[in-house]
Amino acid sequence: WNYDAPSCGMANASTPVVQGDAVFAASGYGNGGGRADIRKSDSGMKASEKFFVRQLQNQHGGIVLYEGHVYGTSETSLMCVSFDTGEVVKSVRGAGKGSIVIADGMIYHRGERGMVCLVEASPKLTEKGRFTPRDRSGDNTWAAPAVAGGKLYLRDWDLLLIYDVKEK
Repeated sequence: WNYDAPSCGMANASTPVVQGDAVFAASGYGNGGGRADIRKSDSGMKASEKFFVRQLQNQHGGIVLYEGHVYGTSETSLMCVSFDTGEVVKSVRGAGKGSIVIADGMIYHRGERGMVCLVEASPKLTEKGRFTPRDRSGDNTWAAPAVAGGKLYLRDWDLLLIYDVKEK
């Protein structure tokens, strides 16, 4: 099977997310993201598009499926999209276009200009705080943040920034 609608034909950097027999993929450069349901057909397997969300133009920052919603960034904002219906539940500026990771019910949203926002991982997208690291390369940051062992890891070209985010 194949599902080509999310492919922009240039760079398809985001890893698709899967739940059951459904797959959601997205790309940037004016394209968007969509969900296809995969089913058996007479000739093997077939992908049938369930919805397409033009606004979710996720260029490089990844998408995360969490509690029935797809979270990711567009060209300008952090978005929450229903995995079932494709409805854009909410969109907030946050740190703008960038990368995300979800840990302990929180979204760590890093904008490509370096700002980091902590946002509740729920359809309300309630921001809990933000900061811009003092030590930066000055170039766009495209590496996804990582959270492990109570630490937030941010790569910025040849810098690795580590922050203690463990609840005290």
